[in-house]
Amino acid sequence: LWTPNGIPIRQNPSSVATSWTIPNLVSDGAGGAIIAWEWGWGTPSYFDIFAQRVDPDGNLLWPDTGVVVCGAIDGQYYPQMIPNGEGGAIITWRDMRQDTIGAVYAMRVTGNGETVATLLQSFATRARGSQIVIVWRLAEIDPDARFIVLRSSGGGYEELTDPVLQRDGLSFTFSDETCRPGVTYRYRIDIETGGERRVLFESETVSLPSFELALMQNYPNPFNPVTTIRFDLPENTRVRLAIYDCAGREIVPLLDGECEAGAHEVSWDGRDARGAAVGTGIYFYRLMAGKQALTKKMVLLK
Repeated sequence: LWTPNGIPIRQNPSSVATSWTIPNLVSDGAGGAIIAWEWGWGTPSYFDIFAQRVDPDGNLLWPDTGVVVCGAIDGQYYPQMIPNGEGGAIITWRDMRQDTIGAVYAMRVTGNGETVATLLQSFATRARGSQIVIVWRLAEIDPDARFIVLRSSGGGYEELTDPVLQRDGLSFTFSDETCRPGVTYRYRIDIETGGERRVLFESETVSLPSFELALMQNYPNPFNPVTTIRFDLPENTRVRLAIYDCAGREIVPLLDGECEAGAHEVSWDGRDARGAAVGTGIYFYRLMAGKQALTKKMVLLK
């Protein structure tokens, strides 16, 4: 379906004697393919691993020279790969950088032709309360390394400004407190060392569950002298939370203003609006959120 005699995936860019050999190919899942091969140079030949992606129309999608999957010292041979399900591939090869026996190495290449650093040991992404938490661990790290956190909610990735990371040895944690319930996110962590930036990993999709308006039973109940009231909001709205006595008189407002969607909690110390302690008895707390109202009963014991 392309040109007579096929399309060139990679040609020798110079007059230097080189060898392109052992091609391997897999589907990219979108009607095109990813091709990996050895590139050899010098005498004796030491091979590096390159890759290229071609679309259904025969157009090269990555740099014309191909993506350098591995250009380490000594030789890399016999590339094999599988699709990663996202337009890229995971490529493995025999590597001679350590000794003459060789070892097995692997690299993940994204659909955009970006190599994912193999210094990554593990990563996990999960929803926790009103946050999305990303944890990753490295095998090693340069002293000048810097992480960049990017987030996508359906379109392209956008870099987050000044993300706060927690570090424990070679483990790192980022908690996204700006995500919204019901929205699906994907995250990408880049690492920059020596002025070079590359993709460390891309997360699977993750989302916070959508909240429904809910008013929980205060805890503890009965209480003395302090209790906590928790409630969930499905969207940003104006909220009023107040304490009432059995006659329906307002004792003290605890909250009155705009609140963001998500989980919230407020404490009451058993005092009225003037700061005086109220007596033992049954009280009610009422949540007004938009046009909806929820009420629950609590008991103060002294």
